[in-house]
Amino acid sequence: MILATGHSSPTLACGAMLEHCFYTPYYGMCSWEEILKSICQAGAERILLSSDLGQKKSPDPADGMEMFAGKLYESGISEKEIRQMMVRNPRDLLEV
Repeated sequence: MILATGHSSPTLACGAMLEHCFYTPYYGMCSWEEILKSICQAGAERILLSSDLGQKKSPDPADGMEMFAGKLYESGISEKEIRQMMVRNPRDLLEV
């Protein structure tokens, strides 16, 4: 997982976005603390959130996004920031 640390800061400064998928912490491939640290360091305006779900044994993608938002909110990320990462950033990236 790429974190918004010194290694990716120059890339973020050039306009890059980081993607965090619910699949990764859900299946223990990274910690929630890593996700939260990255969001705090990069800022909500530089993050895209996705589910990366849809496999037979995984939750439904829509349910995964709801769980993702809930976990972030419980961890102190505001509704405004969650909406930025789940709705505004993808919309702006796709220019719709």
